[in-house]
Amino acid sequence: MSPRSDPSWPCLADVLKREVPNASSPPVESETTIIDYEILNDPSYFVLGYYAINQQEPNSITPPLRVLLLDKRTNSWKYLEIQPDPDNACVSTVVSVKSMGEKFFIATHMTPDASCQFVLSHNLKLEHILFGSPAQVPSSRRLIVEGNADHFAMTHPLSLSLYDPASAKETPLLPVDDDCAIKWIDDELSDLIDDAWCRENNSPCEASGMSGMAEDVFVNDRPNAVAMHVQYFGDGMGPRAENFKADVIYVFDLQGKTVLHQEFKPDVLEKMIGKYDMQKLTQPSILRRLFSRPDTPCRGPVS
Repeated sequence: MSPRSDPSWPCLADVLKREVPNASSPPVESETTIIDYEILNDPSYFVLGYYAINQQEPNSITPPLRVLLLDKRTNSWKYLEIQPDPDNACVSTVVSVKSMGEKFFIATHMTPDASCQFVLSHNLKLEHILFGSPAQVPSSRRLIVEGNADHFAMTHPLSLSLYDPASAKETPLLPVDDDCAIKWIDDELSDLIDDAWCRENNSPCEASGMSGMAEDVFVNDRPNAVAMHVQYFGDGMGPRAENFKADVIYVFDLQGKTVLHQEFKPDVLEKMIGKYDMQKLTQPSILRRLFSRPDTPCRGPVS
């Protein structure tokens, strides 16, 4: 249920009077009772994502998802209706409305660990749907998107992509094929895994199924490269593995038609190039060293 869920839903006119009292009249019926709504109200824009109440089922969501946009600079409105897609369940509870870069992101609830993001232009054109949670990277106009997880699974494998709002292009980053980190983590995990416990609890109990978190990310638009520090966790893989952690440094070269990747243990990487941070790893001179040396751990295309 949305944070704004309430037995007595407001009238659209009352919401607008409270949030944008000096605005012109919107291009919709303002006496409509609205439910399950979220608001963005910043110095330039007011955006409202909402549903109109269904009198027969007053506490249920009835499509379409409605979006009202007020450009405060021109005191002009735009309106959009988003109909449900039979291939997904994205037209559901609105949980947030955010502005990132030149786009609006309306998040809707799928499961406790999954959401959809409707990506809208400032002209209120629906440009893309993301399945996951986007985050801004200060170094870039592009966003890192963490993919949705299976709520009922024992572990939540990390899934990350790079999203360019300008082109609506989404480039998968993790997981990758031929990930050397997965191979060495499996070796480190092997003595901690209880196969009987894994079978009983339907857990993958292997590195490719581990939960993880991107601790630090740097996206360098010139050259086109990404570096990230990922920490993997052994929770959900049995009592002996619950405190296990593994740190991996991933570097992605996106300059060519094929995305190349390298993965390193932090101490190994420091021996190779000295002290580093994620920004340094995306510099052209370092990229050349990492992707040309025959003794680097791995090289292969992103799936």
